[in-house]
Amino acid sequence: MAETTSTFQRLMEWIRRRLRMIRWKEWKLPKTRRKNLIALGVTRSKAYQWGNTRKGY
Repeated sequence: MAETTSTFQRLMEWIRRRLRMIRWKEWKLPKTRRKNLIALGVTRSKAYQWGNTRKGY
């Protein structure tokens, strides 16, 4: 019973990570990524950095 909470916590972390990846894939162009990140409240400089990154999801 004591290990159940850690198992569910790891599962929720994985689900959130996958949902973020799916959303990021939907925003295919860097311009769309920047626009949506700014709409979510990210600063313009960070949105530019994150939107133009060539690293994976």
